[in-house]
Amino acid sequence: MTTRLRAGVTSVVLLTGTPVVAAVAGSADWGRAGLDVWNLPALRAECEEVAAERAHLNARHRRLVAEGEACDRVHRLLAAGCVDLAAATEMLVVITSERAEYVDHLARALPEVRTHRGRVARRATTRAVQLLADHPTRSAEVSARLAAQLAAIEGDSTGGR
Repeated sequence: MTTRLRAGVTSVVLLTGTPVVAAVAGSADWGRAGLDVWNLPALRAECEEVAAERAHLNARHRRLVAEGEACDRVHRLLAAGCVDLAAATEMLVVITSERAEYVDHLARALPEVRTHRGRVARRATTRAVQLLADHPTRSAEVSARLAAQLAAIEGDSTGGR
């Protein structure tokens, strides 16, 4: 019976004492691990920064999605022949004017084109023809029409950045 009692007491001590000993032993490392409960104001400030950054990124994402949708509408109008390439180019320049990275991207992708307006026109032509990929005859007609308009825009050295 003493053995059982000793085993029971040992079990109780181990079960209740181990977390306390571990907590005391590890308490020195809590601050380094970021678990310092007295650092709550700093954690709240960090959470607020993260929330603000998330809100900024969400707003930017919404703007980019809206911009992409607006550009797609212009490309569809161009493919359908509702607007000519010069008008579509002007619309696209306005839509994308807030994004310097887009200007840089087009400059890197199309270094042979001298002006930003010419690059936007080239991209619009490519995208309009891509939209008609399932309609080869219509695609060829649109491609020919836009190629003539593109030549006029790329030949214009006064337009664009």
